[in-house]
Amino acid sequence: MRLRVDDIGTFDGSPSGTTAVAYCRRLTFLGTYGEQPVLATLPLCMREKALNWFSGLNEDVATLMAENLEEWKLQLIRQFNANASQALSKADAMKYPFADESALDVREYITEKQNLYVAAGKKDEDLIVRRIHDGLDPTLASTISY
Repeated sequence: MRLRVDDIGTFDGSPSGTTAVAYCRRLTFLGTYGEQPVLATLPLCMREKALNWFSGLNEDVATLMAENLEEWKLQLIRQFNANASQALSKADAMKYPFADESALDVREYITEKQNLYVAAGKKDEDLIVRRIHDGLDPTLASTISY
């Protein structure tokens, strides 16, 4: 099986883009199709800051990454995972304004906020759910129990 860049998605390493944790989750899922197709395509998926980082990797690390998807994920998270306190602050500040149609849709809000909590090292699902709920517009939050 051959994977294309579009199958995996690109990663640019920017703070405003896909988080390293979210991208690694995608890699875990794609790894179920076999590690080798993912490993063969991953270098082509790097963009901007991530491409510069990848191009400058030490040969030993690059060799390990060429052979092991877990090593790719480890290196991506080491390099691009946001500072835990910054990720936590950003997640806590996120609000979902029900009336503002220009904001993220509710699914994007939930996914982004969850990814930030995971990047901050929060693993307690009940805590994450409560914090996501607390950031919802009060009108919407009152219709959802958890």
